[in-house]
Amino acid sequence: MVFKRVVFKLIFCILVFLINSRFSFSQKAFFNLELGGGVGIMRDLLDYSEPKPEMKEQVRFSYNAGISRNYLPNKYIRWGFGLSFVQINSREDMKLILIDSVGAMPGSDSFTDYFHASYFAVPIYFGYKIGDFCITMGFQTAIGFYHKERSVGAGIDGGTPFHYDHTRSWLHFGEIDYGIKPMISYIMSPKISSKIEYFYGRNKPIFTGVYGWRNEYLTIGMMYRL
Repeated sequence: MVFKRVVFKLIFCILVFLINSRFSFSQKAFFNLELGGGVGIMRDLLDYSEPKPEMKEQVRFSYNAGISRNYLPNKYIRWGFGLSFVQINSREDMKLILIDSVGAMPGSDSFTDYFHASYFAVPIYFGYKIGDFCITMGFQTAIGFYHKERSVGAGIDGGTPFHYDHTRSWLHFGEIDYGIKPMISYIMSPKISSKIEYFYGRNKPIFTGVYGWRNEYLTIGMMYRL
C-alpha cells in the first residue's frame, strides 16, 4: 500500500511538473508528443498443478501515447521523464485435462483467452546522443486501471460436450507494474523523430486475484517536438 501511494504521488507530481514548464534546471528543455504501436504479450505466471496444461501465448497489437519532458545538458546527454497511456493486448491458447474428485480424467477443456490491460505509465530515462541517433535506457512504473478478458472455448466433461464465450471487464486502480524500458530514437527533422522501444515488466500485476502476469511490449513510433 505504501508503494502504491508513492507511485500515485509521483504521477501527480510529474503531471504538475509537465504543466508547469518553467522548471528547466538552466538546461535546454522541450516537450515531445509521442505515439507508438507494435506488439505486446502478457505472460502467464500461474503455477498450474499436474497434469500441466498445453499452453501457447501469442502477441497482439498494443500501443501507447503520451507526453514527455526532455532535457539536454549538452550536445551528447539527454534525460527526461513522461506520462503516457499504455494498452497491452495478448492472447493465450490453452488445453486443460479435467480431473474429478477421485482423480479420474473424464474430459478436457480447450479455450482461447484474449486479454486487454490499460495502464497509466511514468517512464524516466537517460540517453546518449550519437549523431542523429539517441540510445536511451529507462525505468518505467505503471498503474493499471482497466482490464478486459474474453474466453472462448469448448470441451467434453463426462461424455457431455460444452462450449462457452464469456467476456468480463472491470475498473481497478492500483495494480503496479515496473521494469526496464530501453529505446533508440532517430532525428528525422528538427520537429520529428522516430523511435523503437521495448518494455520488460518485472512485477506480476494481479487483476483478478488469481492470475499473475509479466507484461512485455515492443513498439515503433513517432515523437513530435513542441
